[in-house]
Amino acid sequence: ISHAMAIVESDKSVLEKKAILRFLGELLGQHSRLEDEIIFPALRSRDFAETLVDEHQALHSWFRRMLAITSDEELRESSKIWIRQIVRHFRKEEANLPNFCKREISSRKRKALGVRWLREQHVSI
Repeated sequence: ISHAMAIVESDKSVLEKKAILRFLGELLGQHSRLEDEIIFPALRSRDFAETLVDEHQALHSWFRRMLAITSDEELRESSKIWIRQIVRHFRKEEANLPNFCKREISSRKRKALGVRWLREQHVSI
């Protein structure tokens, strides 16, 4: 994320900036899809899960609008806001999601969800 911010703030072309933003957007989309499909349905606290899903959707909408921008200055400002929102979202998840999962999902179910997550990511351990 810090690398993307550095590129956005650089004198690189709009095309180059959009390339790194597309890459970051793809990573964010993959991450949120896995949470939305694997973790959130297992949580009983629908309010918290729904808040995070809403944030995922808002970040994705911002991303789509941002890619339509042609002005370097506008892209720079919009991208910086988007990246800060991503960081804020990840901090919220890191601060809250593990505790929600421990409290609301059994150890056995968490392990099964972890295996599914790894399989979806094509990771083997």
